[in-house]
Amino acid sequence: KVKHEEKPEEVRLAMERERLIDAIKEEEDASTAAEEEPEADLRQSRQSALQEGIDAVTAIDEPQKMDSGGSNALNKLRIGCIRCAGEEEVFVQEVEHAPNVFNFLFS
Repeated sequence: KVKHEEKPEEVRLAMERERLIDAIKEEEDASTAAEEEPEADLRQSRQSALQEGIDAVTAIDEPQKMDSGGSNALNKLRIGCIRCAGEEEVFVQEVEHAPNVFNFLFS
């Protein structure tokens, strides 16, 4: 019997996720190296990416919006979360939005 995570569709989705994560990290590394942003600016940039994702998710408040923009909102949220990975204080600042984000993720 084939395990769920070994099915071709699941493998393809996992590969896409990994490519997206790698692309985001490479983009961030390239922009950081090119611009040599001060730490405060880099943190603000990361927090802005997370806020953009949260805003996109909270804007989805009806089924039609989920159909038309759900995937885009999820991608923005992923990018923001990946860019802020390891920076707990950034997530703590956005904790008030957690119920809306979780509702989106579970829908």
